[in-house]
Amino acid sequence: MSEQEEQDRMPPESVPASIFQPRSAPGRTQKSFHGSGTVERLSQEGFRLFNLVLEKTLGEQAARLRANKTALLAVMGFCGGAFGVIAAELIPSIPFASSKLTQIIATALWTAAAASLLTLALSVAVEYHLHKQELSRHALPKALLSGALAGAIAGGIAETLYGGSNGVEYWRELLLRPVCWGLMGALLGWRLSAVLPNLGFFRGVTAGTLGGILGGIGFLFTAILFPQFIGRIIGFGVLGASLGVALVAADALFREAVLEVHWAPNEMTSLPLGSRPIYIGGGDDHVPISGLQEHASSIAFDNGRIRYSDLVNGRKTDLKDGSKIKIGRVELVIKAKKAALSRENVEPLDR
Repeated sequence: MSEQEEQDRMPPESVPASIFQPRSAPGRTQKSFHGSGTVERLSQEGFRLFNLVLEKTLGEQAARLRANKTALLAVMGFCGGAFGVIAAELIPSIPFASSKLTQIIATALWTAAAASLLTLALSVAVEYHLHKQELSRHALPKALLSGALAGAIAGGIAETLYGGSNGVEYWRELLLRPVCWGLMGALLGWRLSAVLPNLGFFRGVTAGTLGGILGGIGFLFTAILFPQFIGRIIGFGVLGASLGVALVAADALFREAVLEVHWAPNEMTSLPLGSRPIYIGGGDDHVPISGLQEHASSIAFDNGRIRYSDLVNGRKTDLKDGSKIKIGRVELVIKAKKAALSRENVEPLDR
């Protein structure tokens, strides 16, 4: 990989019952928000508020939750899915001549709204796990648009399959519905692979499919006990939680190398290494360290080689399993199954 490549950044009428949508969509409108500068300020202030609320409500447990990536993504995934459903219920239905087309469009819009908040919640969880003090400049619009795209595609396809099935109702519910939820989870995993650093297409889709199927099964059980609206909230929440857990599990099973960031003796976060560089420094870098300039250094894993690049002086060093990089109080540790290597330790980066 060249040095230049390493520095690149990466309806009103009643319609048939739907797999996600209520029988008649609420006729309320949703206001849109414009202005990239305003969106940036809103996302940063919202993220600071999120940090503050967790610290005030959980106290010392907030640090433990932040360090536990599985629990953090599960909780945030459930909350994102649940709140996404509540927001989706506000989407108005657009009437068309065909009630079937009306239902497909309504479901696509519904899932787009719900999935966008779910994706945002998981993205915020990853940023929080990485000790970010504010949300990255492009995190909010990128997460929302990625989730909305996946939700709209999956919702439209799933509704077409589900609504067009003439099979026995029993098998339609037990088999087709979880398959449709799995499809949406797969597409969400695909879009998350573009949002989360080095998640990868295969891991994202695999985790998403599993999370979607579990969410569909959760919806079936909750729909029996609760009204449809509550069932959708719990079902989509289960989808988000399952997706979060599956992302961590898939990453652990299939990754070849990981960067562990030790902030304090009992506080550590991790990032999967891949061909897309993990940037270390200030600003929006993946590993934020106070006092460093943006893109001060990077670590990438490509073609069996883990390479540390000091982007200030241009020095490059190959790393191996167990290699350590000390930057102030923060220690970076490489964990790898296989990689070409040259040195076990790297000198601390000057601050």
